[in-house]
Amino acid sequence: MEPATLFELSRSEFDSETENIERLIDQTPEIDPWCSCPDWVLSTHHAFASVVDPLLLTDSDRSGYAMLAHYVNDNGDPIVTSLEPMWGFASPIITPEPARFAKMLVSYLQNRDDWTVLALPGLPLPTDQESFTVGLLRSLSVLGGARAGEGITRQIADISPESGGFDGWFQRRSPKFRKNLRQVQSNAADSGVSIIDATHDDYVFDRVLEIENQSWKGLEDSGITSAEMRALYSLLTIRLEEKHRLEVHIAQRDGSDIGYILGGRRGGLYRGLQLSYTADAKDLSIGHLLQLHQIEKLTSDSQNPTTRYDLGMDIEYKRRWSDSAETSIMIVLERRQ
Repeated sequence: MEPATLFELSRSEFDSETENIERLIDQTPEIDPWCSCPDWVLSTHHAFASVVDPLLLTDSDRSGYAMLAHYVNDNGDPIVTSLEPMWGFASPIITPEPARFAKMLVSYLQNRDDWTVLALPGLPLPTDQESFTVGLLRSLSVLGGARAGEGITRQIADISPESGGFDGWFQRRSPKFRKNLRQVQSNAADSGVSIIDATHDDYVFDRVLEIENQSWKGLEDSGITSAEMRALYSLLTIRLEEKHRLEVHIAQRDGSDIGYILGGRRGGLYRGLQLSYTADAKDLSIGHLLQLHQIEKLTSDSQNPTTRYDLGMDIEYKRRWSDSAETSIMIVLERRQ
């Protein structure tokens, strides 16, 4: 019998296999299960690196996928790395059998002469010799010497029914923070602020952009108003809405939109994506209000409870909302000549 080999998929072919890809993501231990999905990976590639041809690989059994692309690093070296070109949340290797899949990847890469560096971000921090990342490294090491690089740390809030849902999460916050959140709710009510579910509004992304344009992020062009970020969130919003995974809530005062929180659900996981508010509403702590509202809503659905809230990249203020942190690493392999 011929040994299994990898072959390339077009972007559309890869996208059409999303259901199987997501099934394997759920079987791939300790990777980011939200950002490793095609919704995020294909959207970021389209927004930030659409001129770069993807290198999307699988085998005939569809036992794994590699989401890669060719780039040139700062030294001018041809590099094969994650299709997601920006943050490194996504694991570029999706498989429950890392050693087996890596051997096929080795065979594929050995037959190509258009790369000198292989960089794989988004891999789980190894915990023992049987870890996913160690299994990959054992097989890939025949290609050359590898070193570990800095990865991404994400903050996670446990909002599962087993941990007490909203009440359990809230009681785990510090007394000072709990008092502050209750004060925020009281001040908002006194100021006539309300929050609506705008998820299914046909023009929800336009509303989000209008709020962003009036925020400090928009005024500095550091939010989702830049061309690339706008393209990313426009496409991501469409993809999430098509799968009934989108969550958008908007804060209003006197009939005007003054803040939004945008995220996506997948199974029992919610991933926060963007949150912003208008500059004239900064004294109302709209960010806190929206965040608290989102958690209350996620935990109120007893039929489809959300168990984890992924707050995204580690930033100081997010630690007050989270219960744990998850860290990935990047493996950089220099090809042996």
